[in-house]
Amino acid sequence: MRDSGAEDLLVTAGMCREGTAHKIFGEKADYYQSMHAIRILSEAMWRLYWDAFETWVAEEDTKQWKEPIEAVLLKLLENTPDRTTQLLLIRESHTQLMNLQDHLEKFRLSLEACPTAVFWWNFIEMSDILHRFIYYQREGNWMGHLCESARMLPYLTATGHYKYGQQSLPLYLFEMKQLHESAPGMWHS
Repeated sequence: MRDSGAEDLLVTAGMCREGTAHKIFGEKADYYQSMHAIRILSEAMWRLYWDAFETWVAEEDTKQWKEPIEAVLLKLLENTPDRTTQLLLIRESHTQLMNLQDHLEKFRLSLEACPTAVFWWNFIEMSDILHRFIYYQREGNWMGHLCESARMLPYLTATGHYKYGQQSLPLYLFEMKQLHESAPGMWHS
């Protein structure tokens, strides 16, 4: 990761200073340091990505959809202690959030001509999959674990881990999807 520009990215995004960024990607970093570095780098990438998206939105004709989305985001970011209220707000704002997702996808597609942007977008996707996978593992969320495992497949194959990406993990996912038939007692527990 050291030659990928990750250190410069962390410093540019204001996540840490140059010396700290150099130590994060050192040769003696352990699992927890590496996970922390990936989390910091992912957050830095998301910040820079969002800034670029806001610049792109400012250049587009966005008045018809920008204001409703901003109102929804401000409501979602308020500190409402009631989780049910937050979930209801998300449900009521589904149309605006889908509109935001569509525009984020258009923005992502507009960056496909730039190989560096594609590289960093892949990093964002992979780190998000990794973070969700670890979260589901720790929470004991079986379906989330299987879903994120399936999302890892193309990245494992693309990085040359063929035994995982084309043999072991697909077989594991197939067997786990058949678990309710092959071992119903295990499935319910």
